[in-house]
Amino acid sequence: MNDQKLKEYANQRADETAMTVNVYPEVTISSANNQGQMWVQNLPTNVYGQEAELILAETGELLYSSGMLEPGYQNTTVTLEKYLEKGDYPAQIKLAFYNLKTKKLEGKTTVDATIHVD
Repeated sequence: MNDQKLKEYANQRADETAMTVNVYPEVTISSANNQGQMWVQNLPTNVYGQEAELILAETGELLYSSGMLEPGYQNTTVTLEKYLEKGDYPAQIKLAFYNLKTKKLEGKTTVDATIHVD
């Protein structure tokens, strides 16, 4: 395989496994019902399933888990597992990426976020 063919092959493999993350880092929650909005989208161009977890930064507590989002799907509404008083809270949205056929974990990333409770 010459250098050009090797480069083309490497670029094709990179394109096949690339993951684009689409997350809005501001989560809004109503103190009246502990429900609100969290935008996480698994773009249709992605080849992996995606799971999102909302974590309270101060304690590491899991507040919400999306379950598996297949490419082309998004998560917009959440109900927190813990009641939060009105205010702003530093948080993290942890994303895990899974092979849809084997269910094997392929990668992880974390996005810093803020939870606004009103």
